[in-house]
Amino acid sequence: MQPGLRSRCVLAGLCCLIAACSTYPPVQKPEKRADELERAELDQLAVEYPEKCIEAISAKLQYTAPLESTDLGSILVKATGQIKILMDSALAAGDWKAASRHYASLEAVKDAVARMPAFSNLAKIPAVDPALKGRILLSQATESESKGLYAPAMRYFKQAMESAAISGATLREWAERAANQGDSVSFGEIAAKLDPAEIAGIRESHPGLASQPEISSMVSGVVTVYVDKGLKVEGGLGYPDRVVGSAFQIDGAGYYLTNYHVIQSEVDPEYEGYSKLSIRPSGNPTARIPATVVGWDAELDLALIKSEASPYTFHFSAATGEKEGQRVYVIGSPVGLENTVTAGILSAKSRRLLALGDVLQVDASVNPGNSGGPLVDSDGAVIGVVFAGLAGYQGLNFALPAAWIKDEIPLLFEGGKLEHSWLGAALGQNLDSSLDIVYRLPSCEGLQPGDRLVAIDGAAVRDLSDAQMKISQKPLGALVSLSVLRNGLEVDWLGRTSARPAAPLGKAINSDSMENILAGATGMMLQHLSGPHGEKGTYKVVRAWPGLTADESGISAGDTVKFIHYAIDKSNDTISFDLSVKSPATGYLERTMRMEFMLELPNFI
Repeated sequence: MQPGLRSRCVLAGLCCLIAACSTYPPVQKPEKRADELERAELDQLAVEYPEKCIEAISAKLQYTAPLESTDLGSILVKATGQIKILMDSALAAGDWKAASRHYASLEAVKDAVARMPAFSNLAKIPAVDPALKGRILLSQATESESKGLYAPAMRYFKQAMESAAISGATLREWAERAANQGDSVSFGEIAAKLDPAEIAGIRESHPGLASQPEISSMVSGVVTVYVDKGLKVEGGLGYPDRVVGSAFQIDGAGYYLTNYHVIQSEVDPEYEGYSKLSIRPSGNPTARIPATVVGWDAELDLALIKSEASPYTFHFSAATGEKEGQRVYVIGSPVGLENTVTAGILSAKSRRLLALGDVLQVDASVNPGNSGGPLVDSDGAVIGVVFAGLAGYQGLNFALPAAWIKDEIPLLFEGGKLEHSWLGAALGQNLDSSLDIVYRLPSCEGLQPGDRLVAIDGAAVRDLSDAQMKISQKPLGALVSLSVLRNGLEVDWLGRTSARPAAPLGKAINSDSMENILAGATGMMLQHLSGPHGEKGTYKVVRAWPGLTADESGISAGDTVKFIHYAIDKSNDTISFDLSVKSPATGYLERTMRMEFMLELPNFI
């Protein structure tokens, strides 16, 4: 772990002048907008790219005359039918990933179309079996189990339990598997759905399920991770260059979870030096056992590695209601000192430090080398993965929460780089905790800045982290239904997910005007007054969302802003804006300011 928060943590605000400037490629020529697509083109899309066709239709309906709605409806039915055909084909081929994507699209269409007044007759929309999702997940669980991979298999099975009714015989079968693995957490979740008499025999034959694991036994499931990067030369002398971290076993076949930044040199295509990964088992401090990276997630700073199995396997907590003040333990290898256990409390649950989701704050001692170690509760269940601490401060340490990690486990076992789904819209939170669209990429045609986000796939949205999780967990390329309030009226849009870029603002720079990017990055809604659009233009601030950079800088509705200049520093992934602001509150005294942002803003979905 680095001595401070890792460089990818997002900090936005007023900063110093940037040192090096460069420009991004010119704005790309956009694809045809939805309102520019003719019927023949939509007809072709309905067969070749049905999700893209439906996305275009849902946007087109927002500015289409009522007489044309019936015509668009027939194309929508055709595209939906094509998705159903593709899903059935994927199911027959055992392509569960494709089947899940198409099923998610059909569910989104069903949710959105039910609220679209243009489509009063839904009889021709293909029906979707609500139990199908559970069957797909159960098939994925069985497939993983056949490969000897318990951790992803059990996670798929739990997802199946949440999605559909599972027969008693199947529940007992998986309860037996959990018991055989010593997984008391999963056993308890499954047992809660069965009559106690049905699993009494399993409990009797596995007495260890009733006992709480000792911290001393957990230590044997944590290993020290070493990444040897050869020698680095400083002052004419060579020094060993290595990264030290921690990892903990989540599958008895020798699969360990750690942080991406610990093993980054193993998989980063931009790294050109030497890199060799190994682990040191808890009970053998002199051994160096080779390890390999299986899968990684740079956005959430997670990685799955494979090596020799350890005696103890960790399991994630089934609880979702961690409480501030509860007792927690950190196990790892600070500065390489293996078998180190520290204790503390959960200080806070919702810190915004990464581009996705919230993180846990703990006061248990964390030092370089703890990265990738487990954060466990008093029952011995994992509630997080340690990833950072603030250098120079005591008791300010952070962990990724289990809620974001558990559903990633099967995806990490698939191998390679894990990509998160996104739509390309930035959110701002109001004082009443409601969420508004602050900015959207040109591809999100069905959304407008100022829209109030009400629901995603028919489910109410609690906060930014909840919205990010709902979108992130959608299959790549699937449709998602967004309900927004616009001028007091509910509007529904079906958008397609794509892979979330490492730098959302960088994506915007390549596809949108700098005028729109300024508004989105700073959290303002702007009205052009005079001059050119973009640099040298003058704008009126219509709105400044609370807590975002413009508001924090003292800019408010009614102010006049002149856009002086912008600069992009590609080497540091930052963008800066020079502005001149006049405010009625200060008697229109002019003040100039520079705002600098990481291109990896944390409020995108």
